Amino acid sequence: MVKIFGSPPRVTDGTEGLYPGVKRAPSTVVSGCVKEYWYGVFLFPTVFDFCFDNNSRLVNKSYMTSY
Repeated sequence: MVKIFGSPPRVTDGTEGLYPGVKRAPSTVVSGCVKEYWYGVFLFPTVFDFCFDNNSRLVNKSYMTSY
């Protein structure tokens, strides 16, 4: 992902949600996710996140948008 999107502006352990410092509900934590990269899109209310496991394999990807 870094080769495509560049260095992520925010990296978490997979337990934080969209807002920094706010933990996700246990039922929404992605199983196996130990590192999550967050990317915001300039000029658009959109955020992409990518979750990786211990072997740096992508285990989940998602995006959120608000209009």
